[in-house]
Amino acid sequence: MDNNILYHYTSVDTFLKIFKEGTKNICLRATHAAYFNDPYEGKYTVELLEESFRKYEEDNNIKERKQGMNQLVINFIHSALGEPYLLSFSEHPDSLTMWRAYGDNGNGIAIGFDKYVIGSNPEEKPNVNLIDCLYDESKIKAILQTHWDKVYNNYKINEGKTSYHGSPIFPIYNKFYFGFKRKEYAIEAEWRLCQNVHSTQTKKHRVSNGLIIPYVEHIFPQEAIKKIVLGPCLDPEKSKKSVADFAKYKGLHLNEETDIIISKVSYRNI
Repeated sequence: MDNNILYHYTSVDTFLKIFKEGTKNICLRATHAAYFNDPYEGKYTVELLEESFRKYEEDNNIKERKQGMNQLVINFIHSALGEPYLLSFSEHPDSLTMWRAYGDNGNGIAIGFDKYVIGSNPEEKPNVNLIDCLYDESKIKAILQTHWDKVYNNYKINEGKTSYHGSPIFPIYNKFYFGFKRKEYAIEAEWRLCQNVHSTQTKKHRVSNGLIIPYVEHIFPQEAIKKIVLGPCLDPEKSKKSVADFAKYKGLHLNEETDIIISKVSYRNI
């Protein structure tokens, strides 16, 4: 497995639609986090943040600062991040779990993207990060405890008012907020392209299962596509030929033998 490639599971129809006509670019959609399949999305991180800073203050006998830090975290949660938009990838190129949940129940494909191109932010958008998700709660808490030590060195209270004197902390919180996941989702080995959006002008909308879902777009050169894995329920020979012909038509530099791959997962959609 190539560690420099991340896979986005989707339908064949969506794969066709990511190519921007008349260009050598692709357009990927990042969905508002409120519409992800984990109903606990974001709430988990908020709970860990609140629990970890309370523990830090108790362990260090910091009583006079508690109200101020509490307000700082609340402000971060409700206003500083803006609206979170996420685009998901997996380290796994051929996962039964991913095929079922995101790969059109085995009838889709997994698009392998160059990790460094996806994480390069070619449009220079603000607040965009490619994040490797963490699922081990003990490691997450250890990271947060170390973080609070740095924060408190620059955290001041003057006449009942709180202020922070140091490098900006919200970009760090941005990564925390998006990157901490419950252990039940560890099997997905997820990476996320994350953007917190404050302006409504960048939003677009699509319809899914009767819901109007907001999303934002990310544009990348089509050379970011390095592999294509065909779902286990597709006709292997016909699908491989059709995808190879399309890739050639679009000018993708993919080797039909090594870069267009038939799934080895044993699965039937019946």
